[in-house]
Amino acid sequence: MDTQYCTTTTSTSVLALEEYQDIPSKHINGDRDKFSEVASRLVDIDLKLIYHAFREAIRKDRRGDEDGRVYTVAYKIYDIQARHHYMPVYERRYDVFAGCFEEVQTGCEDSIEVINVTDIDGRIWPGHMARLKNYAKRNNL
Repeated sequence: MDTQYCTTTTSTSVLALEEYQDIPSKHINGDRDKFSEVASRLVDIDLKLIYHAFREAIRKDRRGDEDGRVYTVAYKIYDIQARHHYMPVYERRYDVFAGCFEEVQTGCEDSIEVINVTDIDGRIWPGHMARLKNYAKRNNL
């Protein structure tokens, strides 16, 4: 017969000797880990890529020349909404063949205005929205 120590379910003396301690966990503390901190940070290259993604979305849209159209871009952990302002520029030119002046579109003025930055939890980030607007001012976007 084996003579080693064996506990049974009816033994209450072993349960009384157990002592529970509150040991803080390194992983479950309610804070974000370093990977999500990196994901929540936006640096200048991120701002450039966000505006590039908006330009791509506008370029691919058949109604990209509509004023006031709202686009949404998902970047890292954020959903960023922006409004596209579009205004065609006209110039009066003289048509030699018709013998009169006419309005000719010579270009367009368009800009992107960031209106909302939310993360995957639904929280609004007004600081990131201000940084995106300042980036657009600095780079004439």
